[in-house]
Amino acid sequence: MSLRKFFLKKKLTYKIYLFYNLYIRHKAFLKRTSYSQWGEDLEIVKFFKNKKRGKYLDVGCFHPLMYSNTCLLNQNGWTGTNIDLNQTSIDLFNILRPKDRNLCRIIGSKKKKLRFILITSSVLSTLQIKNFSTIKKKYFLRRCLFVK
Repeated sequence: MSLRKFFLKKKLTYKIYLFYNLYIRHKAFLKRTSYSQWGEDLEIVKFFKNKKRGKYLDVGCFHPLMYSNTCLLNQNGWTGTNIDLNQTSIDLFNILRPKDRNLCRIIGSKKKKLRFILITSSVLSTLQIKNFSTIKKKYFLRRCLFVK
């Protein structure tokens, strides 16, 4: 059994995994100049430089630190809503951003059940099951969780 499966099995070990993910793996206690993948957060902060407080909506938020376009805004006093289909991502947001509204949802115009592919530790989770084989080949993905 892998360590990941072991930690996600029980409630206590799951909480240990969440804190490990935030404070050891991603060093949440250290301030950074940028958290987004390509510096988008710096452009967002620069655009809103005169606005001290505000609201944001982050759909497909993934992680409160890694590839986050809203982390700098949050550190500057902004609050908002973070939405992702991965419950672990939402649990991480609940720890680091308790003032935000953090939802494990899929956004759509109709209320219906959907199948999706949750790719662990990746931003590549998708509702596009037909295109998944192409994505899998392109990114050499091995660990996938199919959810109904």
